[in-house]
Amino acid sequence: MSPLERGDRRPAPGKVAWYVRYSTLGLQFAAAVSLFTFVGHLADQHWGWEPWGTLLGVALGFAAATAWLYREVYSRKLD
Repeated sequence: MSPLERGDRRPAPGKVAWYVRYSTLGLQFAAAVSLFTFVGHLADQHWGWEPWGTLLGVALGFAAATAWLYREVYSRKLD
């Protein structure tokens, strides 16, 4: 009797690894954008650049996270 016939709804181990890998990438993307935004906000407070430091932090964080995500996804695809 197969696991599905018994009513076992747990995904296969390979699928779990796939979900974990890509959810981790999403969390790291959000963390990078948040960190750069926070540093930009601190620059705003310190040098009085408001809102340019925060906007620059968001842009740099998004660019860095996108580049890192692209490299991660496509380097694993080639393996």
